[in-house]
Amino acid sequence: VFDFQGDGKAEVIYGDECFLRVFDGTGNGDGTTEILFEVANTSGTTRELPVIVDADGDFSADIVVISNNYSPPLTTQCTNRWPGFVEKGGESRGIRVIKDRENRWVNTRPVWNQHAYSVTNVCDGLNDALCPGTVNRPGAIPRGQLPNHAMSTLNNFRQNVQGEGIFDAPDLAILNIAMTCGLDGAQVEVTVVNQGDRGVPDGMDVALFDANDVLITVLKTTIPLLPGGRETISYDWANPPVAIGELGTLGIRADVDNDGEGNGRFNECREDNNTKSAETTCPCIKDSQCEDGFYCFTGECRVIPG
Repeated sequence: VFDFQGDGKAEVIYGDECFLRVFDGTGNGDGTTEILFEVANTSGTTRELPVIVDADGDFSADIVVISNNYSPPLTTQCTNRWPGFVEKGGESRGIRVIKDRENRWVNTRPVWNQHAYSVTNVCDGLNDALCPGTVNRPGAIPRGQLPNHAMSTLNNFRQNVQGEGIFDAPDLAILNIAMTCGLDGAQVEVTVVNQGDRGVPDGMDVALFDANDVLITVLKTTIPLLPGGRETISYDWANPPVAIGELGTLGIRADVDNDGEGNGRFNECREDNNTKSAETTCPCIKDSQCEDGFYCFTGECRVIPG
């Protein structure tokens, strides 16, 4: 069981020979409940247990489950007994990591070490209090294991714990944009900051638009941005609308968590501070910055007379 949405109501994750299902843990009051998620997942009655971990370090829970097809009659039985089995994926094998499409599930530990799992029987590298007598590394086994059932904050055998601050969210913003004009275009530097209380992984989109809101490119961050973290990423803007020595203003806008089409990956505590604009002029300061046949006069490249 696990409370994916952090609403105080745990869902039930169950794997059998034919399916992986997530059930509404509250139920309907009459012995029935709703299936919130269902996918075909064949397993020959050996290792059906799904586990809940943050498998990829993106501060959001994932479901990890295995499947196999070593029992040939199993696929036939699942197909005959369960309408929709084939449409929901049919026979499968391997390891699946299932996550929320919009990454809204709450955070959790990055470890789940055994079938008889409890939070206190394995270290996570995060909370030293849960790893007595052992160096706290993910997957280490505490020498003085605490009784899970006797801890008021736990007593949750085979249930992974939600991370601290389960309602925390990132707050992504553009801290600064800097542009300098060069002979081959403009150099752009964008500083992205996470002002929230929840981290985000690397690979976050940062879209750049010109003064007319035409997409220039989409950059990506290269490091995880933990709370308070920042990164400056650079871009060489070739052939901008205003070149060095030309009169006019060069404008640019940066939008963090934007794939260039207005789509974002993260639910933030604030969504109204993701954008920042900047303008600059590109005056020349010497003749060598102008093309052949031109000279620099008060910041503008002009044609050499005669």
